[in-house]
Amino acid sequence: MRLVDILKRICLAPGVSGFEDGVRRALKEVFLEEKMRDLTVDNVGNLIVKWGKGGLKIALMAHMDEMGIVIRDIDERGYLHFSSIGGLDRRELLGRRVVIFGNGRRLLGKKIDERKVIGVIGVKPVHLLKDEEARRIPDIKDMFIDIGATSRKEAEEFVRIGDIGVVEKHFTVLPANEELVSCRSLDDRAGCAAIIEVLRMLGAPGDKVVYAVFTAQEEIGARGSRVAAFTLEPHIAFIVDVTHAVGFPGLGARDYAPIEIGKGPAIAYGSPINVKLSEFLIEIAEELKVPYQIEYAAGRTGTDFDFVQIVSRGILATVVSIPLKYMHSNVEVVCISDIVNTAKLLSEAIKRLKEGDLGRFKPS
Repeated sequence: MRLVDILKRICLAPGVSGFEDGVRRALKEVFLEEKMRDLTVDNVGNLIVKWGKGGLKIALMAHMDEMGIVIRDIDERGYLHFSSIGGLDRRELLGRRVVIFGNGRRLLGKKIDERKVIGVIGVKPVHLLKDEEARRIPDIKDMFIDIGATSRKEAEEFVRIGDIGVVEKHFTVLPANEELVSCRSLDDRAGCAAIIEVLRMLGAPGDKVVYAVFTAQEEIGARGSRVAAFTLEPHIAFIVDVTHAVGFPGLGARDYAPIEIGKGPAIAYGSPINVKLSEFLIEIAEELKVPYQIEYAAGRTGTDFDFVQIVSRGILATVVSIPLKYMHSNVEVVCISDIVNTAKLLSEAIKRLKEGDLGRFKPS
């Protein structure tokens, strides 16, 4: 299966933090088709794929969850009021279609694919806005979803308080450059796709254990990665996430960092990072002529790394990020070649790592 097809498949699967069933199922299907069957799901919902046998334990981690909404109230006219799960950008929400996975009376007991309730986030017509309304973006608490119901009782046939949903997603290949694709949830389904590609590049199991960990609940506090790291206690961990790509109107290198889309993965370097591990990756990239970029890390990285590194006695870890435009929007954009080059870099690193090498990455 082509990498872009895998990416589309997992991007379009639902997987709100804490409710990752849909994307977890899509990932399982991909691995079963790739003849990788050593799959487990832990108590918080992480999907763990084990590859190989041996003394050295290496973890590849990417979060599979995405942001979403949760229904917090249904008013007497049948409109749904909601809160965000994760860091939704409220600028993006007005006038959007949403998919709610309903547990209303009419849908109880049905499979998740049969519980989709389509709604629209209502918006006051621009013609009727007062001056002060036109100048501000409503808070999420003031937004509402219309599912066509005219009363609370009618709405409760389809949804109930606590039901979750997602903004409707579309996967698009951009016409001027077919390497560029756009979709909500590329953060971090792009990282998930990179890890799948790593395992495909590694081929037959080797003399070390590689755990491909697709973590749950990253967007609400990196909960899954903590459990996985504590359970597996890998010697080395590579966290694969996305990072902000600049170079479009309104966001330049001076605004964040000189990371650009299409120029290879960004290798983290800085205070919290195991820089010896990052330097190992840089050496490989230079030798193999894999394009790469350096991303500074002055403190927290905002990824699963922040918690994985300090589990147990400490884990040798670094972050490899895929440049992404328009993060946390409905139109996130990545470059397929960046995903492939991330996989090339990490697969070669795994091939070269040996248990006796661990000392070179420890503080001296």
